Amino acid sequence: YTTAAVEASTTISLNKSWQLNSKIYWDSFIYDCFWEYLPGSLLPPNGYITKAYARDYRLGTEWDFIGQFSESHRLLIGFSNDFIGLNDSWAENNFPDYGYQYAELPGSWISNGEDRNYAIYAQDNYFVTKTLQLVLGIRYDNHTAYGDSWNPRCAVTQKVGENSHIKLLYGQAFRAPNNWELYGNSPDQVKNPDLRPERIQTFEAELYYTFNQNLITRINYYHNKISDLILSTLITVDGKETSTQKNLGKINVDGIEGEIRGTILNEKHNLYVNGYYNNSEDNYTNQDMH
Repeated sequence: YTTAAVEASTTISLNKSWQLNSKIYWDSFIYDCFWEYLPGSLLPPNGYITKAYARDYRLGTEWDFIGQFSESHRLLIGFSNDFIGLNDSWAENNFPDYGYQYAELPGSWISNGEDRNYAIYAQDNYFVTKTLQLVLGIRYDNHTAYGDSWNPRCAVTQKVGENSHIKLLYGQAFRAPNNWELYGNSPDQVKNPDLRPERIQTFEAELYYTFNQNLITRINYYHNKISDLILSTLITVDGKETSTQKNLGKINVDGIEGEIRGTILNEKHNLYVNGYYNNSEDNYTNQDMH
């Protein structure tokens, strides 16, 4: 595998209250593999060989306008535009039986394709009082393969005394299938044109406490609900067994995270301790996940 990435960003001050943060990015993942299958005691030239190649890429830009709308409101308004594609795919192997010589795999092992995702989003940090902050956000995505998606986000932070605060958060998000899940098309996997994005709902509660300037603690509880989880499953096509990607999974995740940060002895020595526990249940198989 070969990966590469380039990113350029800039910040422009528009006036005393507003600024523009923008960036452009490109990344590439090249899949260049060789497999040799020697079932049982088979030795060359009686085994199976495969070469496969494909190039996965993303090119995009983001534009974020951030400003102080009033003394109580700090706004973020932005948009992004991504082109996600896969090309130059080819494969060769000796299936079903070409001896130990390569032959081109009919139909390739993965289909070329390009999708576009356009997003508009906004967030308001509303300082209700000196001790209470409310965050409201919304994001709209339009994907060429999956259509529209609206995902809200909200958070409430309440300061309790001088040394602690409590934070409650709710959010929604989605993960579009990657190119390998969406376009995989080989003797081992067929494409599923009805594949949908995975969706997640997140609920969090956090307690943050500062004992003194040198010791800070944080404990966080979270509950995540993941639906339409993409899983590989066996199917039969024309009397032959193969696999495809389907939206089958539903997972509930409950967990606790804890963190302690502090300065000990002097400013040159820092202490950092964290830990977590989570319990995940697969509602598709009714089994706990570890």
